[in-house]
Amino acid sequence: MYDDWEKDIGSFITNIGLVFIESAIDGTPVDTGYARNNWQMATGKRPMLEVLRSKAEQAAEMQKFRISSRRLDEAVFIVNNVPYIKRLEDGHSPQNRLFFKKAVQFIDAQKENIWKRTRERRPEKY
Repeated sequence: MYDDWEKDIGSFITNIGLVFIESAIDGTPVDTGYARNNWQMATGKRPMLEVLRSKAEQAAEMQKFRISSRRLDEAVFIVNNVPYIKRLEDGHSPQNRLFFKKAVQFIDAQKENIWKRTRERRPEKY
């Protein structure tokens, strides 16, 4: 039974990360798309580099795989390493501001629903 809870918690953390990064990506203002494509999610170690434009889609798929196969004791990092991301968050673009803060608030409001969905996806064993 402990294994089920460990898997549920691991899946919950993964789902929180995926929902959060999706919300941050959707809220990121777009001019060239470079900032939006540079949201990264990793485990164990914080990503330090920017994602090349030509590799953004491949990087996103690899990140989903890494986060879903992480160990429960590994930290999850969600970052955007473009040098101007803070200026965008602070309102430099008229398209949107505080998108990171809004993503945090969205996760906070949705965490119970995410937990329920996580538990519903697990096959019943009792």
